[in-house]
Amino acid sequence: MARWQQLQREPIPPSRARLLAYYLPAGRQGHMVLEYWREGRRYVFDPERPGNEHELSLRLAEDPLKVAQALFSPWDLKIPARAVRLELDVPGPMPAVWGAVTSHPGATTAADGSAKRTTGPDEPKSS
Repeated sequence: MARWQQLQREPIPPSRARLLAYYLPAGRQGHMVLEYWREGRRYVFDPERPGNEHELSLRLAEDPLKVAQALFSPWDLKIPARAVRLELDVPGPMPAVWGAVTSHPGATTAADGSAKRTTGPDEPKSS
């Protein structure tokens, strides 16, 4: 949240931002990063690596799981299995959450960015 507040005070604040939480396959504990857009570029700020803001390709899908997986090397043994995004209201001194989308291998994302959950192979179908 400190980086978000800092970005809001800069001469050219982000035009869009969201929090992205991702989870590894074997755990319930996740990790959260800040994804933001500024001056036609897309970035991810990871609080565990504060001096290294990762620039993402603008062609990368908006799907939160694909974004989370793009932060990992193809050689990493563990990559995220699911992800959740929280869109932030821009501008403002504190983020106001206005939408959340969950993504995992059993989810599909519509053209408008919304996600629809589908049952996985080992999950019972709801009636």
